Amino acid sequence: MAMNAEGLLYSSPHFTAECRFKECVFENYYVLYASALYRQRRSGRAWYLGLDKEGQVMKGNRVKKTKAAAHFLPKLLEVAMYQEPSLHSVPEASPSSPPAP
Repeated sequence: MAMNAEGLLYSSPHFTAECRFKECVFENYYVLYASALYRQRRSGRAWYLGLDKEGQVMKGNRVKKTKAAAHFLPKLLEVAMYQEPSLHSVPEASPSSPPAP
C-alpha cells in the first residue's frame, strides 16, 4: 500500500518511499497511519490513511487525525509461549556407549 502526491492510496508491487507510514497511537488507543513522505504544504499537517463509512479510501489530505475515518483498532496476535529447556530435560550422551554405525 502506498500514498501518491494527490493523497490517493494505491497498491505497489515494490517498496518505495510512498509505502512508508508512521504509526501513531491516539488517546483512545486507536491506531493512526500517517504518510512519512507527504504533508500539507502550508500547515505541515500530516496526511492520514482513512476509510469512509462505505469502506472506500479517502484522500489523505482530507483526513484529519480527529476523524473516526482515520482510527483503526490494532489486531492482537496470538503469542505462543515455549518452555525453556532445563539441564535435567536434556539427555546426556554417555561416553561408554559405542558410536552408531
